[in-house]
Parts: sequence; C-alpha cells; structure tokens
Amino acid sequence: MLDKLCNGILDKNKKACDMLAKLENKPQESKKQNASAMQNHNASQNLNTQAQKEQIIKDLYAKYMINQEPNQPLLALLGKDTKMLWDKAENTDDGMICLEFDPVVDGQDWDAKELKKSLKISSLLNGNVLTQFANFGEKKQVEYSFICDEKCAIDDIKIQTKEYDFSLLNTLKECSGS
Repeated sequence: MLDKLCNGILDKNKKACDMLAKLENKPQESKKQNASAMQNHNASQNLNTQAQKEQIIKDLYAKYMINQEPNQPLLALLGKDTKMLWDKAENTDDGMICLEFDPVVDGQDWDAKELKKSLKISSLLNGNVLTQFANFGEKKQVEYSFICDEKCAIDDIKIQTKEYDFSLLNTLKECSGS
C-alpha cells in the first residue's frame, strides 16, 4: 500500500515516504520480536512442565523403593478425573478394585533394590514420560501421560507388551461402568 502511495509522490517528498516506510516496517519487526519472545517463553514453559512431569515420576518411584504398600503413592499423584474413576471403581460391592496388578511396576510385587538400580526415566516427544526398569529380572516399560493445569498430575498409565495393552484410564472406566 505504501509503495502505491509513494510512487505517485516520490519525486516531491522522498523524505516523507522514507519516514512512512520506517513506521510501516517497525510494527512488523515488533510483531516478529513478540512472536520470537512468545516462542522462547513457550519453549521455556514446556521445558519446565516436562521437568515437573519427570520429577513427579522420580518421586513416585522413590516412594516405591522404600514403601511396599501398593498403589498408595500413586493415588496422591493422579489427576482429579482419574482419581474419581479410581474411587468409583474401588467402591464396588466387594470393595475390590478391578486391577489385577500395580501398573507402576507392571506386576503384583516388585524388587525395590532392582527397581532402584535399573530405573531410567525419559521424556517422550509427545510430552509423556517413559520409565524403563527391571523387575525380578524382567524388563518393563511404563508410559505416563499427564494433565497439567496449575500443576501436573498423572492422567493415564499405559503398558504395551507382546501379551497385552493396558491403559489405567480405560480399565477404570470399564470397572466403574463409566
């Protein structure tokens, strides 16, 4: 638009056109700077969120290494909706939840020393956190997804093996009739 305007008056007032061109370009530079700053802020925020997720999982497994009470450390770290489904599934006539194993260790029992020695925690590109460890000599992989509002909480736990695919969220929905 400025080019059309200035082409007609270029010979008469080149200085005014140069000033207009500078003004027109400044907001664009400012927009680029704002976009770049926003990207840097979002990247920093994502790193902080990912670090928070990894810390939640580190804390969870640290409790499993010292506490032999299944599921108790996990319950405190579940997101609101997942915890509600857990409670609903647990409040059945027989008082038993329908989980046949502890999803944190992918088993009914665990060797705390072996868990501590072998545990590896890593972030995945999709924002989930993957744990890899050995339990009674068997290699395990457990993937955690999160819901993050003001702080992050575990939304789902997924385990995929040759024998089965498991999702805590789907299992709790089935158990609770939701």
